[in-house]
Amino acid sequence: MISDAGYPEGFTIALNCTAGETSSAIQSQDVAAMIQEQWGKIGVDVKIVLTESAAWNNIRYFSREYQAGVDTGFGTCNALQRLNQFTSLGEMFNWDQYYDAYYTQQIFLANETADIPTRDAILKAAAVYMLDTAPEVVIGTKLYLNYWWPWVKNYWGEACDSHLDYTHLVSDMWFDQDLKAEMGY
Repeated sequence: MISDAGYPEGFTIALNCTAGETSSAIQSQDVAAMIQEQWGKIGVDVKIVLTESAAWNNIRYFSREYQAGVDTGFGTCNALQRLNQFTSLGEMFNWDQYYDAYYTQQIFLANETADIPTRDAILKAAAVYMLDTAPEVVIGTKLYLNYWWPWVKNYWGEACDSHLDYTHLVSDMWFDQDLKAEMGY
């Protein structure tokens, strides 16, 4: 495959990931090691570059001077928002500087479509198209499991509904004190 792409001797790539001991940094390092091992089997020499979190964020959000990087997940939010953020030129989260005229047209069309099933079909087709053009190697994301007491009302398990933020959701929650007492708390 690499030979067919014009690299009979393979090639070398620098892969940035977060240094440190936090759970997300360790996960980032594990993913980088997995990529290094798997890609090495097909002739890609992956050089892992451990980068302190603030420096890595500066590189990927602002200077964008890197060959490749590992990101181990984002909060779950509105699909339209995410697909737009990760692929629109000038967007902070478009780390790949990805642009495709057809894809962008589909995202604009989805933005203008009020009918939810129609919009979802447009988004699904656009996401499949974008993945087929391979601006990123998607390896999955971590699993989020949200639990809450049954007496917490007006909350449905959202992890965020804006940019990685849930604080405004808390303002609409309320406790059913009778149910809480009935359960012995």
